Amino acid sequence: MHRQSRVSFFVLVLIACCSLVACGGTENANFIPIVAGEISLPTGDTAVSSGDTAVDDADEFDSHDTHAVVDATQDAGAADTSTAPDTTVGDVPDTSTGPKPCAFDAATGPKPKTCPSGQFCVAAIGACTGWVSGTCKPAIVSCPALQQPVCGCDGKTYANPCEAQKAVVTIKLGSACPKPQLAVCAGNTGKTCKAGEHCDIDGCEKTDAGVCVPAVAQGACPNGGQPECGCDDNTYPNGCFRRQANVSKKHAGACPDDPTTVQCKVGPIKPALCPTGTFCQVFDTNPIACVGDGECVKLPVVCDATNKPVCGCNGKTYTNACLLAQAQQNSKNTGQCSASTCTEGQAGCAANAYCAVPQGQCGIQGICISKPPATACTGVIDPVCGCDNKTYTNPSCAAVQGVVIKSKGACGP
Repeated sequence: MHRQSRVSFFVLVLIACCSLVACGGTENANFIPIVAGEISLPTGDTAVSSGDTAVDDADEFDSHDTHAVVDATQDAGAADTSTAPDTTVGDVPDTSTGPKPCAFDAATGPKPKTCPSGQFCVAAIGACTGWVSGTCKPAIVSCPALQQPVCGCDGKTYANPCEAQKAVVTIKLGSACPKPQLAVCAGNTGKTCKAGEHCDIDGCEKTDAGVCVPAVAQGACPNGGQPECGCDDNTYPNGCFRRQANVSKKHAGACPDDPTTVQCKVGPIKPALCPTGTFCQVFDTNPIACVGDGECVKLPVVCDATNKPVCGCNGKTYTNACLLAQAQQNSKNTGQCSASTCTEGQAGCAANAYCAVPQGQCGIQGICISKPPATACTGVIDPVCGCDNKTYTNPSCAAVQGVVIKSKGACGP
């Protein structure tokens, strides 16, 4: 070959190499540009070649699946094609050379290896099934208090798209998840609920219908909430306890007091009798706690475990007033019972002690003192009448029995 020909050949080779490098060569031949949230595929070519992939994972990537690509106008922090950092609140700026395409099986969710460290794959809205594609986005740290509910592929409603992205959950709908349609039952429908469900009826008439709701297991109801009156005229702490008892709802709020309330009186001797299922609850306006006039009220059927301690007239502390009433006790004071205080005539002291109060003041609050030994009851004749309306030989004999003196002399007929 002539010298001039050889020189021309090498010049042509050099120009070709320079053109190859300037154009990106084969290294960028399969790069997938992201434009306005869509993946633009080169004409007549695929996003991924057999020798090079756009996903740093062992999983396959379907380069022809472009229908599920993130739409930047809908996606929670979807692909950002500008050179400026992503300013979504709580989002970490993406300092990479460009958004990275990714894909994952929706059944298993985004995989850590699909995207670089600190990022995960954000798929298009509605990409809840099958093999889906998306764009790698930085993990969210915090979100604004924005009320723009979206429904996640996990069936949960999130306050806004950012919260869904923070939880690494693909968005199913750009609105709150629809409430499930509950099956109707009872009344004139002639329909019953399937196993594991309960027909929750709003109303007490035979024609009132209800809806099928999951049955409530024992111990599953929360404390507190809005009381409800059942069709059995019992007040329940909340709707959960009412449904657990399989009772229809009469109305919201506690059941009203019975207009035919029976008056009663709690005294130092023994309380007035009340009808079965009720107990004598003394009025709060009584000058002395635990004794005096009252009315017969229904015993609570169900109580929750709300922690609002109350001290009963029997000297025992109850978790709340409902449990106190269920034990047919009146309240001595709110809060825990004191170890030393008591009410005469109530079992608030230890077995070897009794509630001492001034003579003649039966039924008032006092303090627990030890009973004298049995030897203190001598044969001295000095009769006294105890608060239990029994006559004792002398004051010491009454004290040995743990009885406060009501008056001097024997009790009357």
